[in-house]
Amino acid sequence: MHRCLQVPELSWTSPSSVRRPDHRDLAVLARTCRIFSSHALRLLWHSVPLINLLRLLPRDTFHFTMTETKYIMTPRRPILQDSDFERLRSFAVYVRSLFCHPDQADTSAMFESLRLWLSGSMFPTLHAVYWSHQEDDFPFIERFLVPSLTSIHMPCNFPAASALISSLATRCPLLTHIYSSNHAVSAAVSALSECVRALDHIQSLSTDALDRPALDHLSGLPSLRELSLKCFPADFPSPGSQPFFPSLVEFQVSNLDSAARFLERGSDIPLARLWALGAELEPTNYSTPDEMHCLLSAIESTVSHSSLADLMLAVGYSPFDRSEASTYTIRASSLRLLLCFNNLTDIAIHTAVGFDLDDTTILEMARSWPHLEVFRLDTYFGTSQPRTTLSCLEAFAKYCPHLSMLSMAFDATVVPESHGDFFLKHLTTLEVDVSPISTAESVAQFIARVCPRLTLVVTLVHGQDEYWEANVVPEAFGYDTIWTEVGSILQGSREEEHHAAAAAAA
Repeated sequence: MHRCLQVPELSWTSPSSVRRPDHRDLAVLARTCRIFSSHALRLLWHSVPLINLLRLLPRDTFHFTMTETKYIMTPRRPILQDSDFERLRSFAVYVRSLFCHPDQADTSAMFESLRLWLSGSMFPTLHAVYWSHQEDDFPFIERFLVPSLTSIHMPCNFPAASALISSLATRCPLLTHIYSSNHAVSAAVSALSECVRALDHIQSLSTDALDRPALDHLSGLPSLRELSLKCFPADFPSPGSQPFFPSLVEFQVSNLDSAARFLERGSDIPLARLWALGAELEPTNYSTPDEMHCLLSAIESTVSHSSLADLMLAVGYSPFDRSEASTYTIRASSLRLLLCFNNLTDIAIHTAVGFDLDDTTILEMARSWPHLEVFRLDTYFGTSQPRTTLSCLEAFAKYCPHLSMLSMAFDATVVPESHGDFFLKHLTTLEVDVSPISTAESVAQFIARVCPRLTLVVTLVHGQDEYWEANVVPEAFGYDTIWTEVGSILQGSREEEHHAAAAAAA
């Protein structure tokens, strides 16, 4: 044996350098020599679907079939023996993450045969379980609830799950990552809340709802870094509870009002990502200018100005009365509340009818966010008479050199003179909402100078259906025709440049 292979760190290097998911190379390496074998097997079986493990059973114990959508495993003989599990046991010790998704690989028909033999003791290093079975087959997850478990993904919106999850903290005391949908069902919320209150080292949690005591418990955990909820109880937060999510880095909620109430309670929360993404709502539930101002004011006053990098605020689509457009236009003064966040890289705000902005406001934004990569001010129904012009492109080019995604409305009826000093080198697609435009040629020339790699221009009505189009400003369709021509000119120009470069190189 070469001396270098006697160094454990070096013998681990060769298997770990194989790029997954090329399992064939790892399998070959596992069979090459004993030095590499254990390391290669550890990588090969690190994260596997349950069906892959069960295929280690003798061939006379199961049928294996494939449909157009999934794999199916069924028992060939109903009674299994201890000797049938010899191969499975030898490889199960390497499994750290186990996946069981019946819509992709259905093994539920095997569960009754496996019940006497499959146990958690076979998985001494298991850390994560991803379980998607519903009520009938859900209880079989008990076989994998081992003390070493740190991460679990499963539903809990039915009685069998509620009964199990309330004792989960006792069975898996090391849990740090919990992802469990409960659809705000009362019994499921109570069970999951009881589990959460018994765990002191949670790092990430994603669910639909929790009760107030569970949230109060989470708010004081220094370990919690990621939290995703659809809604908060009306009585949260409790008065005077301190501290308030001192280490929270990522926060996602499905209700803008809940986001505002949550943030109003905090102080200098070190959030790097804040997403408030609403589900489909009634028309009266679109955010009004005052509601959006309240939310942005809460963000400005409670989130650390140096930490926030990714901000997304949106509500779900629902029909809309155009006569109420002025009631829902977001004010520039509200967006100025975000200028203090100098490390923002991604901003996406989606509203009903847009924003009342001008070039001066956009210039302030560009100066304040030098690291900006994504900037989206999207609408469902189009901004009426935008005041921002194509000059905004030069402001972004000068102050935001890393910008790669831009979506906002412009008044492109007047084309400014291009100074040609700065360029958006990473911008390849421009989304223009409902942007007034008169002629394609001059606009295309301006954009080509500022955005040398831009080839695609997309409007709000591009690819939408008739049901949705009924609520959009009528002039959007005429603008779409001209903007499509702009895109064609830009694409043709890029193709000419490519052919010219190829000819010069030849």
